[in-house]
Amino acid sequence: MAASRGRDARRPHPLLRDIHASAFWVLMLAILVLGVVILSPTVHLYVTQQNQIAALRSAVGGEQHRLDTTRAQAARWNDPSYVRSEARERLYFVMPGETSFLVIDDLPHATKRGAGAKVQKNVQTAKGDWASTLFASVVSAGVTSGASPR
Repeated sequence: MAASRGRDARRPHPLLRDIHASAFWVLMLAILVLGVVILSPTVHLYVTQQNQIAALRSAVGGEQHRLDTTRAQAARWNDPSYVRSEARERLYFVMPGETSFLVIDDLPHATKRGAGAKVQKNVQTAKGDWASTLFASVVSAGVTSGASPR
Protein backbone atom coordinates (compact mmCIF):
# COMPACT_ATOMS: atom_id res chain seq x y z
CA MET A 1 0.00 0.00 0.00
CA ALA A 2 2.90 2.33 0.72
CA ALA A 3 4.28 1.63 -2.73
CA SER A 4 0.99 2.53 -4.36
CA ARG A 5 0.88 5.81 -2.40
CA GLY A 6 4.32 6.73 -3.69
CA ARG A 7 3.23 6.10 -7.25
CA ASP A 8 0.08 8.22 -6.74
CA ALA A 9 2.15 11.05 -5.29
CA ARG A 10 4.42 11.12 -8.35
CA ARG A 11 1.60 10.89 -10.83
CA PRO A 12 0.38 14.42 -11.94
CA HIS A 13 -3.22 15.45 -11.76
CA PRO A 14 -5.18 14.37 -14.86
CA LEU A 15 -5.76 18.01 -15.99
CA LEU A 16 -2.11 18.94 -15.60
CA ARG A 17 -0.80 15.82 -17.29
CA ASP A 18 -0.78 17.38 -20.80
CA ILE A 19 0.74 20.74 -19.76
CA HIS A 20 4.48 20.89 -20.13
CA ALA A 21 5.84 24.28 -19.14
CA SER A 22 9.32 24.93 -20.32
CA ALA A 23 11.47 27.84 -19.28
CA PHE A 24 11.09 29.34 -22.77
CA TRP A 25 7.30 29.53 -22.55
CA VAL A 26 7.40 30.96 -19.04
CA LEU A 27 9.87 33.62 -20.23
CA MET A 28 7.67 34.46 -23.26
CA LEU A 29 4.59 34.79 -21.04
CA ALA A 30 6.48 37.08 -18.66
CA ILE A 31 7.66 39.25 -21.58
CA LEU A 32 4.08 39.43 -22.92
CA VAL A 33 2.66 40.50 -19.55
CA LEU A 34 5.46 43.04 -19.12
CA GLY A 35 4.79 44.42 -22.62
CA VAL A 36 1.08 44.85 -21.87
CA VAL A 37 1.84 46.58 -18.59
CA ILE A 38 4.34 48.94 -20.23
CA LEU A 39 2.33 49.70 -23.39
CA SER A 40 -1.16 50.08 -21.92
CA PRO A 41 -0.64 53.64 -20.53
CA THR A 42 0.87 54.71 -23.84
CA VAL A 43 -2.04 53.27 -25.82
CA HIS A 44 -4.51 54.88 -23.42
CA LEU A 45 -2.80 58.25 -23.85
CA TYR A 46 -2.83 57.83 -27.64
CA VAL A 47 -6.57 57.09 -27.70
CA THR A 48 -7.29 60.03 -25.39
CA GLN A 49 -5.29 62.39 -27.57
CA GLN A 50 -7.03 61.15 -30.71
CA ASN A 51 -10.40 61.89 -29.09
CA GLN A 52 -9.20 65.38 -28.14
CA ILE A 53 -7.97 65.99 -31.68
CA ALA A 54 -11.33 64.92 -33.10
CA ALA A 55 -13.19 67.24 -30.69
CA LEU A 56 -10.91 70.16 -31.56
CA ARG A 57 -11.33 69.53 -35.29
CA SER A 58 -15.09 69.58 -34.81
CA ALA A 59 -14.83 72.86 -32.88
CA VAL A 60 -12.63 74.35 -35.59
CA GLY A 61 -15.17 73.32 -38.21
CA GLY A 62 -17.97 75.03 -36.28
CA GLU A 63 -15.91 78.18 -35.85
CA GLN A 64 -15.00 78.13 -39.54
CA HIS A 65 -18.70 77.98 -40.42
CA ARG A 66 -19.38 80.91 -38.07
CA LEU A 67 -16.50 82.86 -39.63
CA ASP A 68 -17.82 82.20 -43.14
CA THR A 69 -21.28 83.39 -42.08
CA THR A 70 -19.82 86.55 -40.56
CA ARG A 71 -17.76 87.26 -43.68
CA ALA A 72 -20.84 86.81 -45.88
CA GLN A 73 -22.78 89.20 -43.62
CA ALA A 74 -19.94 91.76 -43.84
CA ALA A 75 -19.89 91.41 -47.63
CA ARG A 76 -23.64 92.11 -47.73
CA TRP A 77 -23.09 95.38 -45.87
CA ASN A 78 -20.88 96.56 -48.76
CA ASP A 79 -23.91 96.52 -51.06
CA PRO A 80 -25.70 99.93 -50.97
CA SER A 81 -29.12 98.42 -51.68
CA TYR A 82 -28.76 96.07 -48.69
CA VAL A 83 -27.77 98.98 -46.43
CA ARG A 84 -30.75 100.98 -47.73
CA SER A 85 -33.19 98.11 -47.08
CA GLU A 86 -31.82 97.48 -43.59
CA ALA A 87 -32.08 101.20 -42.77
CA ARG A 88 -35.71 101.17 -43.90
CA GLU A 89 -36.61 98.05 -41.90
CA ARG A 90 -34.61 98.57 -38.72
CA LEU A 91 -34.48 102.35 -38.37
CA TYR A 92 -37.62 103.32 -40.34
CA PHE A 93 -35.64 105.61 -42.63
CA VAL A 94 -37.35 106.99 -45.76
CA MET A 95 -35.91 108.57 -48.87
CA PRO A 96 -36.46 112.30 -49.38
CA GLY A 97 -39.92 112.96 -50.82
CA GLU A 98 -41.39 109.66 -49.56
CA THR A 99 -44.12 109.42 -46.95
CA SER A 100 -43.84 106.70 -44.34
CA PHE A 101 -46.85 105.14 -42.68
CA LEU A 102 -46.38 103.08 -39.54
CA VAL A 103 -49.30 100.84 -38.62
CA ILE A 104 -49.22 100.33 -34.88
CA ASP A 105 -52.15 97.97 -34.36
CA ASP A 106 -52.09 95.75 -37.44
CA LEU A 107 -53.14 92.50 -35.74
CA PRO A 108 -56.51 91.01 -36.63
CA HIS A 109 -59.25 91.57 -34.08
CA ALA A 110 -59.35 87.88 -33.02
CA THR A 111 -55.63 87.71 -32.17
CA LYS A 112 -55.59 90.81 -29.99
CA ARG A 113 -54.92 90.20 -26.33
CA GLY A 114 -58.15 90.18 -24.36
CA ALA A 115 -60.33 89.95 -27.47
CA GLY A 116 -62.65 87.49 -25.74
CA ALA A 117 -63.16 89.67 -22.64
CA LYS A 118 -66.62 91.12 -22.11
CA VAL A 119 -67.00 94.87 -21.86
CA GLN A 120 -69.60 96.26 -19.48
CA LYS A 121 -72.11 98.61 -20.98
CA ASN A 122 -73.13 100.42 -17.78
CA VAL A 123 -70.82 102.99 -16.24
CA GLN A 124 -70.23 102.94 -12.51
CA THR A 125 -69.81 106.13 -10.59
CA ALA A 126 -67.40 106.43 -7.70
CA LYS A 127 -68.86 106.94 -4.25
CA GLY A 128 -66.91 109.68 -2.55
CA ASP A 129 -64.19 112.11 -3.35
CA TRP A 130 -61.05 110.86 -5.15
CA ALA A 131 -58.77 112.68 -2.70
CA SER A 132 -60.34 111.03 0.34
CA THR A 133 -60.18 107.65 -1.38
CA LEU A 134 -56.48 108.21 -2.11
CA PHE A 135 -55.82 109.26 1.50
CA ALA A 136 -57.65 106.21 2.84
CA SER A 137 -55.62 103.97 0.50
CA VAL A 138 -52.32 105.46 1.69
CA VAL A 139 -53.31 105.11 5.35
CA SER A 140 -54.47 101.52 4.91
CA ALA A 141 -51.25 100.64 3.03
CA GLY A 142 -49.17 102.05 5.88
CA VAL A 143 -51.00 99.98 8.48
CA THR A 144 -49.80 96.39 8.50
CA SER A 145 -51.22 93.66 10.60
CA GLY A 146 -48.70 91.32 12.24
CA ALA A 147 -45.67 92.53 10.34
CA SER A 148 -42.64 93.60 12.32
CA PRO A 149 -40.68 96.73 11.31
CA ARG A 150 -37.28 96.15 9.82
